[in-house]
Amino acid sequence: MFNDCEILFPEKYLSFSFRDSGVKHNYDFSRLNVPDMSKSSDIILYADNVNQILLKPVTSLYQKRVLNEDVEESIVEQASLLPRHAPITVTVYLPASAKYREEEIATAVHHHFTFLEKKSKTQIKQVLQHGGRSLIIGFAFLTFMVLLSEAGRSLFSMGGLFVTIRESLAILGWVAFWRPAELLLYDWYPFKRNAKLFDRLKRSKVQIITGNNTGSK
Repeated sequence: MFNDCEILFPEKYLSFSFRDSGVKHNYDFSRLNVPDMSKSSDIILYADNVNQILLKPVTSLYQKRVLNEDVEESIVEQASLLPRHAPITVTVYLPASAKYREEEIATAVHHHFTFLEKKSKTQIKQVLQHGGRSLIIGFAFLTFMVLLSEAGRSLFSMGGLFVTIRESLAILGWVAFWRPAELLLYDWYPFKRNAKLFDRLKRSKVQIITGNNTGSK
């Protein structure tokens, strides 16, 4: 039996030592090349033919959406689970008949997500512009409610009914700020997050693997 044993668990390796019959034995596995799965950045797609990937042949850069909707959804879903700052590689497995369309598919992926990134940035701009206009309208409405409340003070006695009406006008004025605040504080962020993701995808490395040995679905 071992007389004494010391086991250490550093972050990415294992080392331990023990003493047997007065002799100390040290084992250090710190140089083992242990893969870090948290840094995986591969997106895998399988297709029986190119038409399952593309909506139509990429003949013009003026086209907008060129990827099949299911393909786009799969790529975005997988990309959203990857480490935030890791470069992305999109690997597409296709039969041998698609060998001469590799460049077309890579161009389609990059073009598709370039379009989606621009669309998301446009949506951010629209939301912020709408929020700014709504804020101005809300402030004008609040000002009108306050002025109306002050005008009622000079026309009516300070009875319980008037106090209730005055407070209701003030609350109504502040409620008008709710939607502008939601637009400016929250509604733009999902589009910002999408734009960052689409930017990573438009810069991704696309590799096409064709032939009989294309893995399993």
